[in-house]
Amino acid sequence: MLLACGLSDHAVCRSANWTSRIRAIRIELRHFADYQSPLTRQRGKLLGMTLQELENSISKLPPEELAKFREWFWRFDAKNWDSQFEADVSAGKLDSLADAAIREHRAGESTGL
Repeated sequence: MLLACGLSDHAVCRSANWTSRIRAIRIELRHFADYQSPLTRQRGKLLGMTLQELENSISKLPPEELAKFREWFWRFDAKNWDSQFEADVSAGKLDSLADAAIREHRAGESTGL
């Protein structure tokens, strides 16, 4: 799960302070740095940049560019999280949780919205 955000946590992640957002981006970039793709030539490098170099580049962005990067990254992360969630649902990984919630609701253990 990207940025360690759950479905109900996305609003919290969006409203977190700037330092928390950067920390979350760093966590995600560390995960990404371990990924091997056609864009990577060596493990831990993206387009010839190490994670530390990428972090340094991001930290030097002017405020306007950092805001654009933050918005892009939020959309990128949300899209990936949604894709993973949909894959988990399709694979039946959440069926037991849904079944338990339905049982609890039928037993009168839930409250109305």
